[in-house]
Amino acid sequence: MNYKRYYYVTLVQLFFTLIAGGSVTWMIQNNDGDTVRYHPQIWATFQFIAFAAWSSFIISGSIVLLFWTGVWDWFIKDENERTYFLVHMVYIGIYDFFWLGGAASLSTIPGNCRRIDHCTSTRAAAASSWLTFFALSWASVMIIREWFYGSYKDQTIPMNTKQAKTKAPPPPPMSTTNSSVFCGPQCVLQARAGAPKLMVLPAAHYMFRTVSDLFRANWTHPTAVPTLQYIFVIVSTEEYDRMYRAYREGVDSVGKFQAQGLKEGNEQYRWHGTSRECKVGDPGHPNLCTSASCSLCSIIRYSFDIDRFGPRWGRFGKGIYTSGTSSKSNDYQKNLQPSQWSALLLNNVVVGRGYQLYDNSDKLIQPPPGYDSVLGVPGRALNYDETVVYRNDAIRPAYLVLYLTPQ
Repeated sequence: MNYKRYYYVTLVQLFFTLIAGGSVTWMIQNNDGDTVRYHPQIWATFQFIAFAAWSSFIISGSIVLLFWTGVWDWFIKDENERTYFLVHMVYIGIYDFFWLGGAASLSTIPGNCRRIDHCTSTRAAAASSWLTFFALSWASVMIIREWFYGSYKDQTIPMNTKQAKTKAPPPPPMSTTNSSVFCGPQCVLQARAGAPKLMVLPAAHYMFRTVSDLFRANWTHPTAVPTLQYIFVIVSTEEYDRMYRAYREGVDSVGKFQAQGLKEGNEQYRWHGTSRECKVGDPGHPNLCTSASCSLCSIIRYSFDIDRFGPRWGRFGKGIYTSGTSSKSNDYQKNLQPSQWSALLLNNVVVGRGYQLYDNSDKLIQPPPGYDSVLGVPGRALNYDETVVYRNDAIRPAYLVLYLTPQ
């Protein structure tokens, strides 16, 4: 569905609603008291249309205003998006009947202008009522169609400002072996001394720009895009890297992704936000803490562990959740100590063959047979994408990025 077109249709509806409401209100306020000259059904119809017009103008106008100013995204989240949709459809359905009844009633009034006061205005109100009805019906058809066919061309119902104002962002670029920050195998061996650890990525390094561009390109929330101030390379132990490489090779041996022009195992970059108990990454805090309850440092030290994520799982079951949308992952990062800085992880993820889901499936403990991951597609249960893997060795943290907390 064309997001802009949907809201342009709503604006058209508002325009004709204003004409219809203004016309009947003027006639109600400016009659000469000789109500005998009105057709018997005009007076009640005028009052009904005035109510329908101004109430729908206020409701739809408020929706458009909140949507285009970005305030909408403060209270429409992934968790309540479905409820909003159903309430919105009930509203459109009720007012479709209101406008159909009002327009039909005005249209059946005899057209003898010598016997009916404000005949021309009555006809204008009838025409505006029909046009409002058609605009509302068009909007309802568009949104109902998208509800049932949300996968069409990978487009979805517009539930937030960015989805309506822009085209869907391009998928995040795949991680590549030639994007290594090290000069060669010998440099890697030297860097592993003291691993796991963080190494500052100089701002002049080409990967600093690559990661920064990726962060900005995939920030799709209406808040201002923060600027990355610090990027750290996560240096893992050889053991953890070896397990990841072995799994990646196994996935590629089955899926033949390199033969399709993709990276081995269809490896891709994905973001992850988690809680930070310490201030690692903040200026003057370059070292990992030793607290077992600091999720960020634990992931950097030992990579991801499904069993550490507790009894509550997401909409796609017991897995490790990441996203190609940096602003979505930002919603999940949390500082447990006061800090003006926010931290996100950029990870290498073996996506392999991803199984696309549009609705919740919270009982999953592994991908469906023949698949390596689950891809949450925006549109029905989600506003933003999710990539879920169900094995610890399918993901490794690659970079820690720091930016000033969005206001």
